[in-house]
Amino acid sequence: KICQAVDKIHKDINFLVLHQTAQHVDTGDRILEELLKLNLAPPVVPQSFGVCLGQAPEIDPDAFIGRKSELQRLREILFPDTRPHRQCIVTISGMGGVGKTQLSLAHVRECAEEYSSVFWVNAKDETSLRQSMADLAAIVIHRSSTSAVQSTDDEKAKFEQVRRWLSEPGNDRWLLIFDNYDDPHLPGIRSSTGYDIRPFFPPRSQGHI
Repeated sequence: KICQAVDKIHKDINFLVLHQTAQHVDTGDRILEELLKLNLAPPVVPQSFGVCLGQAPEIDPDAFIGRKSELQRLREILFPDTRPHRQCIVTISGMGGVGKTQLSLAHVRECAEEYSSVFWVNAKDETSLRQSMADLAAIVIHRSSTSAVQSTDDEKAKFEQVRRWLSEPGNDRWLLIFDNYDDPHLPGIRSSTGYDIRPFFPPRSQGHI
């Protein structure tokens, strides 16, 4: 009965997280720490999906040279020596064509073995990002059907499934790349197409973005 209860807690941990931000203690982590003291078998480690770049642009690795300091900085931010068990977020900014996507892909080639899964999504606008996130459901959610999304509700359901998968306890070694996020919604700046990307982050503060 205890094992069944612990298993249920692991499965429902997201509903037990009362308040989590980068500045506050994650209640879910505290619960998991207490569970570890029970000396029971840990939950099954989430499946690794390797590097899944989807519709990311194909760039010849030999065309990328230099940028060693930027690659080193990415590694330092995404793999911090202090507070390793937290969500690590880095933004690569610059004018179009300077090589932001190439730098991201170069980091993936350099550090692929450090991640359990790597996902690339198109964030050029909110519609494209929702579709890209929904498409990930065919990879991370165990389904045989990979048919196109049939409705807005279906797309939203798949999108939420992916967010929940990214928030599963122990599943914290993934990298999620939001490419082409060039029109953010910023305070004081009016834009008919700009949007806030933060709702697309997983609800649990973990992983690498």
